[in-house]
Amino acid sequence: MFLARYNHDDMPTWTARLGLTRDVFVTAARTTIGAIAALLLARSLKLPEFYWAPISTIVILLSTINPLTLAWQRFAGTAVGAIVGALIAGYPGRNWVAYGAGIFFCGILSGSFVSAAPIASPPSRSASLF
Repeated sequence: MFLARYNHDDMPTWTARLGLTRDVFVTAARTTIGAIAALLLARSLKLPEFYWAPISTIVILLSTINPLTLAWQRFAGTAVGAIVGALIAGYPGRNWVAYGAGIFFCGILSGSFVSAAPIASPPSRSASLF
């Protein structure tokens, strides 16, 4: 009796009241599938710290920057960091000055790449390259 008189159009659904749109569900599903796939792949490869794979996936997929662009930036940053790290490790003096110089060089390089790339929004200005 009550339901027959109640106009369902007057009150938004519970999803609309919570601000849940189709895009929210699609993003949540995409992130979940990506994180689970990364976890399963990392575990199948028997990586020692397999838990970093889904964390990295979530960070990249939920970023305001295009995920493909961000993934390539992180890949390039990892490659440059590995090269600089190998150079520092091979340096005969292996002291804190060489270590600090390497970090400073990576910071300068990161800053130049980030400032040259278009930024989606001010909060994403953090050095995503390294």
